Amino acid sequence: MKKAMPLRELLPLLGMTVSAFIFNTSEFMPIGLLTDIAAAFHITEAQAGMLITAYSWVVTLLSLPLMILACRMDFKKLLLGTVGLFGICQILSAVSPNFTVLLLSRLGVACAHAIFWSISSPMAERLVSEEHRSFALSMIVTEPL
Repeated sequence: MKKAMPLRELLPLLGMTVSAFIFNTSEFMPIGLLTDIAAAFHITEAQAGMLITAYSWVVTLLSLPLMILACRMDFKKLLLGTVGLFGICQILSAVSPNFTVLLLSRLGVACAHAIFWSISSPMAERLVSEEHRSFALSMIVTEPL
């Protein structure tokens, strides 16, 4: 029978779970807003769709190179830097004066996304004792919020 997870393990794991939820939500939200984005910047919906395409390509192409660059960093510092980049780029996205700034800020979010999803599962497993690792991984992957 497993022991209950201590708060010193549970609270950081909940923080990682909330972070995973926020990263996923921010990835998918622009899809639902494409028509509004197109209207706000007086561009076509197809042009606004480049936000999604560019984001996907950046995550796909830069995940490995970014992790090779960051592999020697401490996980906690890397996570804090990644969340910081994510936050700054999200704020910039929200106040973008034109589509180019919006696109560039979303590419910054994509870089943060690539790093976050590369480190979130291993970090969640490191936060908890061995008997709770499968639970920690399930919290990150399924985001039961």
